[in-house]
Amino acid sequence: MARSAVKTRNRRERGIECLEFVIVMPVMLIILFGIMEYGWMLTKAAQLNNAARDGARVGAREGATAGDISAAVTSRLAEANINGATVNITPGAIPGDTVTVEVTVAYVGGLELTGYLPDYVLPEQLRSQVTMRKEGP
Repeated sequence: MARSAVKTRNRRERGIECLEFVIVMPVMLIILFGIMEYGWMLTKAAQLNNAARDGARVGAREGATAGDISAAVTSRLAEANINGATVNITPGAIPGDTVTVEVTVAYVGGLELTGYLPDYVLPEQLRSQVTMRKEGP
């Protein structure tokens, strides 16, 4: 092959490679941000679940009050840097009753990591509910 034909072919291949990069890169970035955002969302959901479980554990103890439960949940949420959560507590009065702790927080507009994904792709809120039986003597 002549030398000028090789140079022309290499230049064409470089142009095609650049065009392929321009077409594929935005799709790859959207996939990357999606993976990051969903990983972050799953982490925050696990932290929310841990806060509800800690509250239910405190509430299951004999003599625990709704204030004790709320303090345990609030403390765990503060450790996880989750603000603006709503905590609903259904305390059990006597041993054998159930103690239910429900924690809800807005995800879209509050906990998002990247903010690049459209709102309809992400859940509006994260919610966790844990129920345990009240302990007794």
